[in-house]
Amino acid sequence: MYKNLIQNFSKIALAAVFMTSLSSCYIRISESAIQRMKESIQVGSDSPTMQTFHPESYRNIDLTTGFMDIEFVQSDSAVRVEVTTSADLIGKIRVETIDGTLVNDFDDLPTRIFGSEHKIVVYGPLPDSLILNGGGDALIQEIEGDSLYLSMNGSGDVRFKRAELSGGLTLNLIGSGDLEAGMLRCGTLTLSRTGSGDTRLAGSTGKAQFSRVGSGDVDASELVAASVEVLHNSGSGELIYNLNGEKIDLEED
Repeated sequence: MYKNLIQNFSKIALAAVFMTSLSSCYIRISESAIQRMKESIQVGSDSPTMQTFHPESYRNIDLTTGFMDIEFVQSDSAVRVEVTTSADLIGKIRVETIDGTLVNDFDDLPTRIFGSEHKIVVYGPLPDSLILNGGGDALIQEIEGDSLYLSMNGSGDVRFKRAELSGGLTLNLIGSGDLEAGMLRCGTLTLSRTGSGDTRLAGSTGKAQFSRVGSGDVDASELVAASVEVLHNSGSGELIYNLNGEKIDLEED
């Protein structure tokens, strides 16, 4: 017992010395270093402000969502992008078209970001491809045209309101973000889903092609397809599809 008391006393003494050394180190931090630390954890204000960009027309869209939500609105008018965020962050965001691809970039963002609204809204023609990376959510308003390739990599959720495409809709989804697409009408639908995110599809298509890996569920029970091809199905998730009105719950390969 006496030995245990000595050991416990030693541990307490060492902890006290350690805390004292930390305190002394803190006291020695210069004012300039403290200011730099404050700047590195600057947070966005609660008052949102909007800036409108007018980039050149594009063929493709490739956006890093980061902390920003994305909305795409198909429009025949000139391309414009509305960015809404806190006043002290608005000047750190750039939007431009490079080699036919609409992109965004961020300059020296703080470590933590707060604020009531952070959003990018793109108004323009339907792109050949829409690539999204990050944790922001995406809303795709009513679209129509020939075809669209959509790639989402990250934790952000994607929602289609309506899509009418005479050609094909290709969905390449990676990560934990969910996708919900209702009122789909397309010649072909190709889905590649990897990760833990869930996918829910509804509407109709001539041919549906599925590939699923991971714990995420794919529920295409409300997507009526004239023909279905399952290229791969593995993991703990579930795949349900609809072949000419018959709902089929497919077991793992």
